[in-house]
Amino acid sequence: VPLTWKELKPFIPLQENFLNPRIYGSIHGISHSARVILFAALLSTKFNEPMNPGVLVAAGYHDLRRKKDTLDEGHQKRAANWIIRSKIPLSPHILSEASEILTRSEKDNFDVRVKIVRDADALDRFRLPAERWWPKKEFLTKQGIALLEFAKYFTWKSESQIPRLGKIGAIRKTAIEIGIIREDE
Repeated sequence: VPLTWKELKPFIPLQENFLNPRIYGSIHGISHSARVILFAALLSTKFNEPMNPGVLVAAGYHDLRRKKDTLDEGHQKRAANWIIRSKIPLSPHILSEASEILTRSEKDNFDVRVKIVRDADALDRFRLPAERWWPKKEFLTKQGIALLEFAKYFTWKSESQIPRLGKIGAIRKTAIEIGIIREDE
């Protein structure tokens, strides 16, 4: 991959972008969004795909319009619709592609962009408290399976640093330490 944090930052949602302000700090909040973006960037290389800004937006914004942390039917469709109408400072083409990816994610098993976002989201399930909720190989692509142990390590390491560095600071520092991203130049 390695990108800089400055290159990834435009894809990370702002607190005011979350439909429910309580979600920002919850299990579907900002640390989840940031890790899913990083996992999507890594998965792009595993799929031999170029870094796609539309994929990174879809990865970062997929849970943005959740009303609650539990089962929330339609949250991705709400996110897809919101992205198109948003004032995210990215090109309309990128936002349109991100919206399309989220719209297709429920039914499309062939679009590599959908596979990347779906796997990236699943790889961050190590943040959840019960092992039965962790990622299952049968729901991942072979590229996602190849990142399982790495995702577990990265998620746990970044989560352990949150009390000291804050949610975004912990993810940034962990990503730099592990070599996923470079220091900003």
